[in-house]
Amino acid sequence: MKKYVLLLLLPVAIAACTPQSDDHIPPKQMKKILLDINLAESYSSISKKDTVHKIAIKDLDSLAYYYKEVLDHYNISQKEFATSMQWYKTHPEELDSVYAAIIPELSKDQAQVQTKK
Repeated sequence: MKKYVLLLLLPVAIAACTPQSDDHIPPKQMKKILLDINLAESYSSISKKDTVHKIAIKDLDSLAYYYKEVLDHYNISQKEFATSMQWYKTHPEELDSVYAAIIPELSKDQAQVQTKK
């Protein structure tokens, strides 16, 4: 009898743990957040790149600060962001479309930096 009860409750437990379709940040806002996070990743690496270090080393303290600032700017908690990223990972076509919109913006910013040098 206990086995049957467990089998009946298993789908309910799985559904409760799975993020719902409206339980994520909309693509338009996610694009802005991920764009800012990608810029934060770049900024945290710039400060450690010098003639001694051949590759950029991330400053994790500044990266944590930038992440907090980005999420605060969009009034998103770390948990909301993590939940949304998990949702997008289970919907790769949605995540691809968000990143497809980000890439031209990053390329444009990179081109502007190159022309200023």
